[in-house]
Amino acid sequence: MLSLTEIVTSLSIIVGLVFVLGGSLGIVRLRDAYGRMHATGLTGTLGILFFMLAAVVYFGGHDGRYAVKMLLLAAFIFLVSPVATHMMTKAAYFSGVKMWPGSVLDEYKKHNPPGEKDQ
Repeated sequence: MLSLTEIVTSLSIIVGLVFVLGGSLGIVRLRDAYGRMHATGLTGTLGILFFMLAAVVYFGGHDGRYAVKMLLLAAFIFLVSPVATHMMTKAAYFSGVKMWPGSVLDEYKKHNPPGEKDQ
């Protein structure tokens, strides 16, 4: 019979895989670079966090220092990944990467048209 640690670890890995699979489908299904970056940024962050949770639960009982390091790394990824995704998307916009023609909202256009410098 499986222990509670193995069950929680397995469930965390499965949930992480579902998020990563969702991001992979987003790359294939979404129509422009902005949607693709959104899908991979969000699901990648959550997928990695669940993988790290699995590692903390599985290895944390052996050495507490390992668990603390993993939790600090997870906090860092949770804070930095959304900012990095936002900055890559903004850089793509100001480099002139076109949006999908069916996009209904372009909040940057009235302030800074694509190709102009950000002020």
